[in-house]
Amino acid sequence: MRRLVITLLVSIPSLVRAQPGLTGATEPEDEPITSYVQPGAIVGLIHANSANSDAAYGALSLEGGHRIGISPVWLHGLVAVGGMGDLDQGSGPNSYSEVVAGVESRTCAFHGIACGVAAIDVGIRHEYLMSDHFDSFNGVIVPRLGLDIGSRKFRVRPAIEYVFGTDGYGAALSLAGAYTW
Repeated sequence: MRRLVITLLVSIPSLVRAQPGLTGATEPEDEPITSYVQPGAIVGLIHANSANSDAAYGALSLEGGHRIGISPVWLHGLVAVGGMGDLDQGSGPNSYSEVVAGVESRTCAFHGIACGVAAIDVGIRHEYLMSDHFDSFNGVIVPRLGLDIGSRKFRVRPAIEYVFGTDGYGAALSLAGAYTW
């Protein structure tokens, strides 16, 4: 009799887990995540060909994206606004802004907790350096590699990007926190 009681006590939790209706709680099915919005920050270095100048910049960014069907491909857009500092002469006030859009692809592991991201963006960037009387609007192509780590609703997204512009080139690091749905 004692063996029967112990067997039943050990078996009950697995029986309840096997039949969700007995737990009183209903878990929603895992619907695919289709959209995200993420505020973040970007820091980088650029070389402006026309001003023959190097500068560092920092900006706050806001990005949003939407998944194409059930594919691993996402469409996204990003707006960034911040400041710059001329590495050669150093003066202010200087400014930096960027608007880009593109596609990204993700591959995930550990049940979606950790993902790798590869992206390519095109857009326009505005750079203003007072010391060089440099005021440039230029087209950019921005390839990016990053990580996408976190829970189903909240993610952390560090990335590295390289910038090919019509008036120069550069590289940047970014860090963002995403809300997904």
